[in-house]
Amino acid sequence: MAYILQKDDYYCYLNEKHAVCKIKNINLATRFTTQGNARAMLNKASKKLKDYKIVDLETMVVMGDVHKIKRKQFTPTERTKIYNKSKGRCAICGKFIPCDSFTIDHIIPLARGGTNAMDNLQVACGVCNLIKQDILPEDLINL
Repeated sequence: MAYILQKDDYYCYLNEKHAVCKIKNINLATRFTTQGNARAMLNKASKKLKDYKIVDLETMVVMGDVHKIKRKQFTPTERTKIYNKSKGRCAICGKFIPCDSFTIDHIIPLARGGTNAMDNLQVACGVCNLIKQDILPEDLINL
């Protein structure tokens, strides 16, 4: 996959000195191999790239901004169901996690179109959840 940064009719282009420029020619837009790399550039040059969005170049779909996605607060009952579904083990590394210290991970991240449906939720230890971020399960294996 490839991602570009777009604002209206402009695209982000990194010149030979790695300076951020805006251009109108999509063919010259800098391509990022992951959504995380594109987000890192948005964070690094936040003033120059204000209001730019990450766009999947294959589908031309604007990727959701994880900072703007409202996180659901799961009820104690929902948390218990998710925990019991995994038998108290991190779905990523397999380690046992006490019921008072697990995190809820979205299998398909909200930023990638995932939902808060029970079948898209899993238990993760804090470290694994930080590493996974908004990576799809099939891409996580390749890290």
